[in-house]
Amino acid sequence: MSVTLYRHAWGAVGQSEHFKWKSLLTFTRDAVAEGYTGVEFPMVYFDQQPEETAVIEAQFKEILADTGLTFMPLIATLPKPWGDFGGHLDAFKVQIERAKTWGVTAAAVHTGADSFDDETVIKYYRLTTQIARDAGIEPFYETHRARPMYNPWRTVKILEALPDIWLTADFAHWLPVVDRLPYDLEDLFKYCAERTGHLHARMGHEKGPQIPDPRDPIWEAHVAIHEQWWDWCIEAAQSREHAIAITPEFGPWPYLDHVPFTHQPVANVADVVEWVRDRLKRRYMN
Repeated sequence: MSVTLYRHAWGAVGQSEHFKWKSLLTFTRDAVAEGYTGVEFPMVYFDQQPEETAVIEAQFKEILADTGLTFMPLIATLPKPWGDFGGHLDAFKVQIERAKTWGVTAAAVHTGADSFDDETVIKYYRLTTQIARDAGIEPFYETHRARPMYNPWRTVKILEALPDIWLTADFAHWLPVVDRLPYDLEDLFKYCAERTGHLHARMGHEKGPQIPDPRDPIWEAHVAIHEQWWDWCIEAAQSREHAIAITPEFGPWPYLDHVPFTHQPVANVADVVEWVRDRLKRRYMN
């Protein structure tokens, strides 16, 4: 069993109201120097660069070939209205076909709506799983707010109904939903950990999906409980002899708190991601 680390481009690429970040190609080259074995980002990032998409994609492919980096696309469907079944499905099909051209074998997936009823969720995930696998891609469905698996209770119900699907576990999203450090829900988290194929390593708290800075001792209990959940994910993957990729996924505003009026971040995202990356290396790769 192997554990690999992926660098996410969220907050590291492009522009915002307050910051200008790296180009996608610079980010990708830097990921190698930073010790990652892969990169993860939505494919729409190709379309958001100053150069033409075809040029960016060709240069990105060259970097992958030269460095040996692996690409994990993030597939996110964002239809309006949010609960539009067909809108989610059509967007998923388009992105899977695009991902297929990259020869990837797995994708992190944000799709479907929290407003889908149970029958609709099951139908939807059966369809999307078949579409992805027909394209040679294993979909890892993220435990994310606004998506069907936005809380542990519903996620377990979905996993029980669909015993062959896998998660991108981002347990940080569940803390503001359950509104507590959920020591009483250990069985649910263990069950979900056993069905995790990809891991987003960010730490949440009772009121939000990202603690401001995990290096601050005030968050010691939150760091510990997340690392316990991650241990279960790694142990489960090891027991079935599966590789698992982990993405340290702390991100920018509005996940990262800002000082009112000045809009200055309360921590440096790049430093936090580096700290989490090194902690993951020591914990799982030494």
